[in-house]
Amino acid sequence: MEPVSAVKNGKKGWIIYHKCTKCNKIIPNKSAKDDNFDEIIKLTQILYEFTGSKKT
Repeated sequence: MEPVSAVKNGKKGWIIYHKCTKCNKIIPNKSAKDDNFDEIIKLTQILYEFTGSKKT
């Protein structure tokens, strides 16, 4: 699994989207308290299209 994006959810907190490196499936996960917040912020800068390609 590779983190590809993150968004702030009003009820759930930070949601990190991971992409499976084998099947390319996108899976959302709630962030944990011990996650690196600086890395989460970097992930918010990535606009990720769920077809599997990055937008520029």
